[in-house]
Amino acid sequence: MRIQRILTVKLRNLYIIAIFLLNLWVVFAQGSEVPDDWDLVRPKDDAMYKYYVGRSSYRSSKAEARIEAREFAKDDAISENFGFDTKSSTDSYESLNRSTVIKRVEQTSKSVHIEGFEVIRDKYEQQSGLYEATVLMRYPKTEIEKEKKRLATLGKVFGPVLGMSVIGAISNPARQGSIEFISEPSRASIEIDGLHYGVTPATIHGIAIGERKITLDHPDYEPREEMAIVLPNETMKLQMKLNKSIGYLSIQTTPSGASIYIHDKLIGPSPISNLEIEAGLSHSIRVEHPEAETQSHVITLSRKESRSIDVALIMKPASITVNSDPKGAAIILDSKQVGVTNSGRSVSVPAGSITLEFTKPGYESKTLDVRTYGGKLTQLPTIELLKIDVAKKLREEKEAREKAEADRIEREQAEKALEDAEYEVFLAAHPKLYVRVGIGWSGNTYSNKGPTQYASGIDSNNNYIGNLGLRTSLTYRFIRHLGLRTQFSFLYGDQFDYTKNPDKLNEGPKSTTKDFITRNQAAELEVALPIYVLPQFYLAPSIGQITNRLNIKTRSFDARGKGTWTKQKSDRVHQTSKGLAIGYEADQSNGSKFYIELSVKKYSDDTQSRGNVVYGGHLGLLFGW
Repeated sequence: MRIQRILTVKLRNLYIIAIFLLNLWVVFAQGSEVPDDWDLVRPKDDAMYKYYVGRSSYRSSKAEARIEAREFAKDDAISENFGFDTKSSTDSYESLNRSTVIKRVEQTSKSVHIEGFEVIRDKYEQQSGLYEATVLMRYPKTEIEKEKKRLATLGKVFGPVLGMSVIGAISNPARQGSIEFISEPSRASIEIDGLHYGVTPATIHGIAIGERKITLDHPDYEPREEMAIVLPNETMKLQMKLNKSIGYLSIQTTPSGASIYIHDKLIGPSPISNLEIEAGLSHSIRVEHPEAETQSHVITLSRKESRSIDVALIMKPASITVNSDPKGAAIILDSKQVGVTNSGRSVSVPAGSITLEFTKPGYESKTLDVRTYGGKLTQLPTIELLKIDVAKKLREEKEAREKAEADRIEREQAEKALEDAEYEVFLAAHPKLYVRVGIGWSGNTYSNKGPTQYASGIDSNNNYIGNLGLRTSLTYRFIRHLGLRTQFSFLYGDQFDYTKNPDKLNEGPKSTTKDFITRNQAAELEVALPIYVLPQFYLAPSIGQITNRLNIKTRSFDARGKGTWTKQKSDRVHQTSKGLAIGYEADQSNGSKFYIELSVKKYSDDTQSRGNVVYGGHLGLLFGW
């Protein structure tokens, strides 16, 4: 008998080991991999699991879309494994004079408990601010078989629906009917046409026939409304699934920047505002910070609730090590000694910004601002302590340097203030906006490109006296050393060429050769930028545009020596200029001034002429406002 018992025990142990190894083989060898197109084609079932795909409609948040997709996958699993029958029929109600198609869902598998039904993949699509979720869930086959056995026993013992309430009775079969309510979740309040009738699951009798407004409400789910037709002396089965509601959670931490985890999933650094979480469920929240102790909280929100929580983290102690010269200085924090330098041991201090003081008899104390970090060791630089007499001397030298620097800055500020005051006085006597009117002289702006091109009016043998001009300008001095000026000039000049041959210059009117006269009229517009290097002296770079009009005449002599002038040609020469002027504006006690200016300009080439470098000068009066 003893040998038989030993053999029985050994065989039983071998059987257990074999079952364990078989399960391992099923898990690691028989489990199928999830294909990439799982959201389009439902994956095939494997030895361990059945797979179900749920897809939501477009919802306002990821959380709502995910909940709806999970519920749809769950419906498929229940329908496939536990026998939900869906029947469609058309009921005619004559008093309403219409036909209504009512979809009835009957739960033939009693009250199903789902265990081990889990999400293994999820995807999200966003469109116009709305989210669509697709989830892949798996259901262990062992759990399916276990629930089937439980439901078979449940049906024999408890009847069709656990906890079904029966409310009311039909007193007038011709005018009353009944509705059987089943909801997911249960314990949802029932309202018919705004009147409360208890909670689901329940069968309500004695309801007036006709179209009725049905409302199911649960504190953790969104309320749902439907219209139903109550028929005489009939019981309508109505099954409704409520959508999970959400709440809004905000989390602030001290210090900020802590990592927030909900159900071990990282949400982000604090602070977090209006995070959507499922209502009615307990959510585990973990707050982690590298310088503080980890804290955990459990929170449950009701439907549409907004809640804000403040988490004051407990900082981990920080530590420092520090040496000093000389050694053995006391480390003072908040008027208390917390350690000694050069001790070879770390000193515990609070995390954050602190001020340490180092003291030693016969030496001047020294303070140091330090930033420490919770849970970390900070190595401070060596602290140099000075003997009191040496420190006093160095302090006096430093104070002397600081005083000299302060005196220098004060002196410069006084000089600047005096200069500004002088400038204000200058501006009071010198208007910012003024007009200049003057006369001047300048050379010819162009030359011929060839000896026969008389249209330009000049060649190398001309006796040309240049241009006399009248100039007017408007100047605005907008800051102390800078102004803006526009000026217009009208120029006039004549050129006489008594002969083309230099050897006959003395023959005068007796010569039979032709005489020439070129009359030049020019208008020039310039823009200048006067830079006042001194209150009354300036340099003014300029750019401009000039148009010359040339009238050329010739004079011929007859045998008696009488000359006759004939107009030969009129030409225009257009040129641009770049120049620089230097000028002086003299003060006058009555507010007006005179000015004198010398300039040099380079004129551009024209099609027939070559631009010259021209020197000129102007003299005139200024009138200001």
